[in-house]
Amino acid sequence: MSELAAAAGASSPPRSPPLEPCADENEAARRFAQAVSEDELWQRSEQRLPYGHFAYPTDRPLVWVKFGEPWRLAEADMQRLAWQWLRSQRETKQCSPDIHVPEVFRTFTRGPRAFIIMELVDGTVLAKSVFAKPMGSLHPVEQCFDLIAEGIQVLRQMPVPPDATPGPYTAEYGHRIIRHPIFKDQAARFVYRDVDQLERHLNKVIACRFPRGEAPTLHLERQLVFSYCDLNDENFMFKRDANGRLRLYIVDFEHASFLPLCFLAYAGLRHSQWWSQPPIAERIGATFPDTNLDLLGHADYVFKVFVWTSTASTLHRSA
Repeated sequence: MSELAAAAGASSPPRSPPLEPCADENEAARRFAQAVSEDELWQRSEQRLPYGHFAYPTDRPLVWVKFGEPWRLAEADMQRLAWQWLRSQRETKQCSPDIHVPEVFRTFTRGPRAFIIMELVDGTVLAKSVFAKPMGSLHPVEQCFDLIAEGIQVLRQMPVPPDATPGPYTAEYGHRIIRHPIFKDQAARFVYRDVDQLERHLNKVIACRFPRGEAPTLHLERQLVFSYCDLNDENFMFKRDANGRLRLYIVDFEHASFLPLCFLAYAGLRHSQWWSQPPIAERIGATFPDTNLDLLGHADYVFKVFVWTSTASTLHRSA
């Protein structure tokens, strides 16, 4: 989502409509998203299959389109929740006015493919913002990381729907798969109906790392929290608003779920796949409990190394 140039292609879609005076900065894009035909987007997606996204129309992009398997509609649902929550927090001055999420304008399914049409963020990803030469000349380094840390914390404070289960909050039960770095390929293989079932399954997985009868017991928090668990630097984009203020846009909600707090803590403090993780961890670490992190590390190892054999289904069914 970071490169408009990469989204350009050799197609000839309709040109963008003339921009008219709008009540808000997204109104023109919102109108376009509602009017654009599914056929147009399907045809463009056929040319963008390796990438899974594109800016549209190509001559003067107004929206960002993400597409993929039907479960991506759950990603859109979580992004909508985040957008609504951050908007309410900004309006009531409960968080920085500079923390944003792209607005989701429309979703639909066409054949085996789901489409998310959303706000186009014409900004720079974290790496380009931070490593511009001289360092920090594009955007202040400390301010970038401060905004990211605050954004993760503000999302964590979102009220949890009373009927939420571990995973994305979405209508389609089969799409409630947890996507988190603890799992092989960063996706659970099963939908968990509640925290109890998730806890039982994890304890059986953790037991694989210890002699029989000697495994410690994982006790998950019963309260779920909105957990944004992918700290890939490309998921944080920055731009200046009309007044020159630096804005953060948190993008890509594939790894967003309602989860026990230790899952968010593990993604933020222990899973260091991305160079951007340590500076973020420095800012959020004191607000997280360190309980369960070692045990989640054992589960991480088992999931990655050998649990996805026939043992996996047995462990889940017995949970």
